[in-house]
Amino acid sequence: MNGIIEFILNLFAPKKPTPKQEAKSFVEESKVDPKPYLITESEILKKIKKEDLPKEHQDNLAMLLERINKVRYAWNKPMTVTSGYRSMADHIRIYKELAVKRKIDYDESNVPMGSNHLKCAAVDISDPDGKLYEWVRINAVLMEEIGLWMEEADDQARVHFQIFAYGSWKPEKSRFFKA
Repeated sequence: MNGIIEFILNLFAPKKPTPKQEAKSFVEESKVDPKPYLITESEILKKIKKEDLPKEHQDNLAMLLERINKVRYAWNKPMTVTSGYRSMADHIRIYKELAVKRKIDYDESNVPMGSNHLKCAAVDISDPDGKLYEWVRINAVLMEEIGLWMEEADDQARVHFQIFAYGSWKPEKSRFFKA
């Protein structure tokens, strides 16, 4: 008789959550995105095929994706690529459009022909409200640990990340530079 009562009580007793249910509950309660959307190869390359890139650029792309996605995980908010890999023609077009936007004469000698965008080593992320830039500034040590350098904020409503140091960078200097 004792066994029957115990069986019936167990039927109505609250069930212990499984470890998977506990983890799901933690994620829901903490509002942590368990699988944030990652920045993809196609977002960086647009219509360019990876196979058509030189091996060095393919290697840069792999490093860039690894590093920018570490930022993506830490930021834990969607990130939109506004510019990734550029052909020279696209790079010049962008600077011509920028000259028009800034109401200045286009001068090709002002176009950075050594841009990391041309090497698949840089990405611009949309930042219309400046919050990503502010977060990156606050988390400069994390950017250093990840291995990224950033341009100082300007009028373009984006954050520029690159995997290579800027020309005059030294270990004691800031990872932020003026373009």
